[in-house]
Amino acid sequence: MKKSLKIIIGIFVLLGIVLLGAYYALTPSESVNTSKGRIITSEELLIGSFIDNVEILKNPLRAQGKISISKDDFKDVVYTAMTEYNIEELKNIDVNIFNNVIKVVSPYKVLGFIDSQISVNLNPTIVNHNLNIKLTDCKLGKIKIKDEKIGGLLKQYKDKIPFTLKDNVVIVNKNDTYPLTLNKIDVKDKEILLDLQLEVNNLIDFISKYKVNIIG
Repeated sequence: MKKSLKIIIGIFVLLGIVLLGAYYALTPSESVNTSKGRIITSEELLIGSFIDNVEILKNPLRAQGKISISKDDFKDVVYTAMTEYNIEELKNIDVNIFNNVIKVVSPYKVLGFIDSQISVNLNPTIVNHNLNIKLTDCKLGKIKIKDEKIGGLLKQYKDKIPFTLKDNVVIVNKNDTYPLTLNKIDVKDKEILLDLQLEVNNLIDFISKYKVNIIG
C-alpha cells in the first residue's frame, strides 16, 4: 500500500513538473503590450504617403509612384482587414520594423486559459503583382515553430480572408488589391516602401486630393 501511494505521489509530482515546464515554455520571454489599431481607408493611407514624384500612365489612366508606410499605418491596415473579415483574435497586435523584416506579435490563449503570445516575422515581396508574405521565426511563447508548420496556423482563416497558402508563404492575389497594382516592396529604415500604380478616374481630383507632384 505504501509503495502504491509513493507511485501515485511520484506521478502527480511528475505531472506538476511537466505542467510547470509547459506553462514556462508558453510564457513569452518578453511580454509585449499589444493594442488595437483603427479603421483606415485606402484614401487615408495614400494621402501624405507619396514620396518623390508621381508618373501618369495611360490606357487605362493611372498614377505610378512610391508610398511610405509606417508601422502604425501597417497596424491600422491589419486592424481594418481583421474588422472587415470579423476575426477578433487578430485585432490586437504589436508591430515593429527592424532588420528588413516586419515583426508582428499577437496575444494567444492556449487551451482557452493560458495567456501566451505568438510572434512572427513577415518578409513581403511582390511576384507578378501578387503580394507574397513569407512567414519566418514564429514562436508561441518561448516555443519555436518550424517555418514549414507556420502555414498550418492560418488554415482556419482561409474561408474568411481571400489568400492562398504555399508552405509558409501567404499569397494575396493582385485582383484583391485592385484598384492598386503592386510593383515592388522594400522594408528598410523602420518603414515599408511600396511602388504601386493606382487607377485614376479624374486626374485633377487625384492631384488635389493627394497633393502630389506629377512627372511625365
